Amino acid sequence: VRPGESTQDEPNQKWETEDWGIFSSKVRYAAEKQLDTAPLSQAITQLAISFVGTTYTPGTLEV
Repeated sequence: VRPGESTQDEPNQKWETEDWGIFSSKVRYAAEKQLDTAPLSQAITQLAISFVGTTYTPGTLEV
């Protein structure tokens, strides 16, 4: 999936360039923290903590 393209599972969902930037930064964060080798619960917790302080826009997490 590229910016502006729909996904197969969610045909009405499109990833904006900003979304790709957020995704890329979280992948880099996970790589820097070596979360791929951490226990799953620790990896999820660390990734979740990286979102603390992020503004939540209602309706953006619902599937």
